Amino acid sequence: MDASVVPREGAAPGRRAPPVILGALAATGGGLVVAAVALGASAQTDAPMASGLLRGAIVAAPLAAAAYALRSVRFARFGRLLVVVGLVSFLSTLSESTDSTLYSIGRVSGWAVEAMLVLLALSFPTGRLETRVDRFLAWTMLGIVGFLLVTTGLLTRTFPIPSPWTSCTEDCPPNALFLLDHPVTAVKPLAVTSVLLFFVLLAVVVRLQQRCETASGLRRQMLLPLLAVSMLRAALVGCGFAWRVVDPDNPGVEACAWLIAVVTPFVSVAFLVGLVRMRLFTEHAVVDLARQASRPLDPRALQREFAQAFGDPRIEVVYPTTPDAATWMDIDGQRVTEPADGSRQVHVVRDRDGLPLAGLMCASTLAEHPALLDAGASLASVALENLRLQADAASAARELRRSRARIAAAADLERRRIERDLHDGAQQRLVALRIELGLVEALIADDPARSVARVRELEQSVDAALEDLRALAHGVRPPLLETWGLSEALPAIAASSPIRVELKLSGVGRYAPEIESAVYFCVLEALQNVAKHASSATHASLELDGSGRGLRFSVRDDGTSSAGVAPVPGMGLTNMEDRLAAVGGRLTVASRPGLGTTVRGMIPLTR
Repeated sequence: MDASVVPREGAAPGRRAPPVILGALAATGGGLVVAAVALGASAQTDAPMASGLLRGAIVAAPLAAAAYALRSVRFARFGRLLVVVGLVSFLSTLSESTDSTLYSIGRVSGWAVEAMLVLLALSFPTGRLETRVDRFLAWTMLGIVGFLLVTTGLLTRTFPIPSPWTSCTEDCPPNALFLLDHPVTAVKPLAVTSVLLFFVLLAVVVRLQQRCETASGLRRQMLLPLLAVSMLRAALVGCGFAWRVVDPDNPGVEACAWLIAVVTPFVSVAFLVGLVRMRLFTEHAVVDLARQASRPLDPRALQREFAQAFGDPRIEVVYPTTPDAATWMDIDGQRVTEPADGSRQVHVVRDRDGLPLAGLMCASTLAEHPALLDAGASLASVALENLRLQADAASAARELRRSRARIAAAADLERRRIERDLHDGAQQRLVALRIELGLVEALIADDPARSVARVRELEQSVDAALEDLRALAHGVRPPLLETWGLSEALPAIAASSPIRVELKLSGVGRYAPEIESAVYFCVLEALQNVAKHASSATHASLELDGSGRGLRFSVRDDGTSSAGVAPVPGMGLTNMEDRLAAVGGRLTVASRPGLGTTVRGMIPLTR
């Protein structure tokens, strides 16, 4: 479902010169046409300068629009069509000449311009006819031009007047393309072609209206100026035809012809305005998305912002359900698929490693604007990355609170154990010793020899009390660890283990008390787990490495299984995780059937 890769919108390599040249050509060509028509058409019109300005605009407008369209690789094909229209429009200005050959070429070129304007309207902005309806209308218009060329251009002595392509209304030059000795009076092409032309233009308007209704906001911004001009031009053609049928000599027929000529350059202006509006819309959408991406957004809010920025309420932010992004789901967890008609497609949003992070399911027409989609995808990845970081931070905060709660509970439990051990052990012995000393005091006066023996017995009680205190202190922080550190305390653990332990120490020194305690008790817990839970374990290996930027340890056994592969809150592995987390470290456990279990820990060191 990955959207096809499309070239980035922007200036193509080597495309900077043509727009500049075409811009100069548009101005120069327009000026030449104005001068030529103004000087040479004085015999055919009462306003040669106005006619020259109008013909110059008809030539310059498509060339100016082409200069802008060719700035973008995506619209280069449409720009080349505009160049052709400008050149053919230049030929159409020859219809202002008094020479019959030039006049005839100009009139025929005017018909070609009509056909090309229909082609441009249907293929805007890509220069391609996307549907069968568009191709049918384009071929129909081409057929009308061919019909005019045969019936009017070759079989009649004079061209019909008034016409939008000439200002001549009386004593116009004859048709130099006429092939017969005398005209075929039975042929009435003008009425037929006028009806067909009007209906084709009307169908183009309907087609543009349909595209506006189904298009995204960006495409609608481009099409609305063209739709407005096309509606006006079709209405003028319809009015002119109606007047010609009712009263051919009515001044309204000539007025409609002039108005159609005046509106013609505005068709190219509509193309230019549409492209400019597209650019402005794109920039505005990117700015809006950039502003929204800087603040926290949940998935639903992100989708809403994209719909508003792209002007497409149907746009969706979807998420891959497989690593290869073969299937997608929406923000509600429902599976989504691209429509079979290709009206919508997914533009993939990838993370820094190139993996699919999300997708923008949008109208296929937006694929014509890859710069906008790429910018939107980049901003979406930023927003989603911020959302992920927020989720990670919230999860870490929750885990920290749970870890602190477990540590506090463990500390309270340990305090209660120490209190219980003191009460039941050393405290009871000391209380008994205090009572015995009172009895010995009374016995000294009556039986000194017996009191001496009794004092010696009490010495044993004192030794037992001291042993209880030593054992209790050993459970809090072993004296060997306190005095000599891990390099001496870990060999003692290995020596006391019920199974054989291979020990390897590398670069081990002295560390902060909390770090040494965390490593000591994690290793002790791991070896106790091996002795308790690892089935058929015959030996274990203990490694401690302090030569790098962190203090690393590992305990590996050769048993067939190990309880505690998955940490359980409140159990030994969870306590080990909490101990390491308290000093900035982390714990990992790996177990493979038949290969034993490996517990690894790492604590970063600050030099």
